[in-house]
Amino acid sequence: MELERINFDNNSNPINNSSPNYLNQVPNNGFNDVMNSVEKDIQYNPQPVYANSDADDMWALAEKGNPDAQNKVGTCYVSGYGVPQSYLKGIDWFIKAAVQGHTGAFANLGVCFLSGLGIPQNYKNAFKLLKKSAERGYTLAQYNLGVMYENGYGVDKNYSIALYWYALAAKQGDAMAQNNIGNCFMYGNGEKQDYASAFYWYSEAAKQNLPLAQYNLAICYMNGYGVQSNRNTALKLLTTASHAGSAEATNALNSFFK
Repeated sequence: MELERINFDNNSNPINNSSPNYLNQVPNNGFNDVMNSVEKDIQYNPQPVYANSDADDMWALAEKGNPDAQNKVGTCYVSGYGVPQSYLKGIDWFIKAAVQGHTGAFANLGVCFLSGLGIPQNYKNAFKLLKKSAERGYTLAQYNLGVMYENGYGVDKNYSIALYWYALAAKQGDAMAQNNIGNCFMYGNGEKQDYASAFYWYSEAAKQNLPLAQYNLAICYMNGYGVQSNRNTALKLLTTASHAGSAEATNALNSFFK
C-alpha cells in the first residue's frame, strides 16, 4: 500500500508526549538538505521500481541510492507493509529520496510534518514540501495542500484556493479530493451552494468505495439534496459505508433506520 493512500494524509494527528522526536535522533543537516533541494528545485528523473520487481531488488536498489526505491521502502516502514512499522525508519528513507529531489518523497515528508507523524508537527515545513510537490502535479500533495487552505493550517484559510488544489487532485482521480469538492458545494465554501454539484462529486468519490463519500451520498438521498429522495438507496449506501468502518454511517443507521 502506498503512503498516499494512508488516511493520515487527510486527518491531522495531534502530537502527544509519547511521540518520538525524530529531530533529536538524526543530524539536522538531513532536513536542511531536503529543504535546500526544495529551494533549489532539484528534481529527480524517475527510474520506476516496477511492480514485478521482488522485494529484495527494491531494497537493494534503495541501498544503492535509487530514490524511487528509497521512497517505497519509506512507505513500507510507515505503513508497516512487510516490515515492523517504524515512522523513524520511514522518515529516514524519505529524507534520502527527498534530498535527491524525489517529488513523492517531498509529499510524504510533507504529510509527516502536517500530521506530526514521528516528527514534531510543523506547518511551515509541511507547506513548503507539499507546495513544491503539488506544483509538479503530485496528487497526494495537491490534496493535502487543499486541506491546509481549507482548515487554515499554517496559511490563511481560503476556500477558493483549497478548491483549486482539490480540483487538480480530483482530476487525477483522488477520491478524498472529490469528496471535499462535494463538501465545498454542499456548504457553499469557495463556491455558491449547489446541491446538484455536491451530489455529483460525492457520487464520483463513492464510485471508488470511499466510505465517507458513501455516507455523504446517503445523506443526499435521505434529504433530496441534488437528487430525488430515496430512503432505500440511502439505506444501502449507509450499510455499505458502515460495514467499511464509517462511524458516521453506523450512527445514521441507528438514528434513522431502527
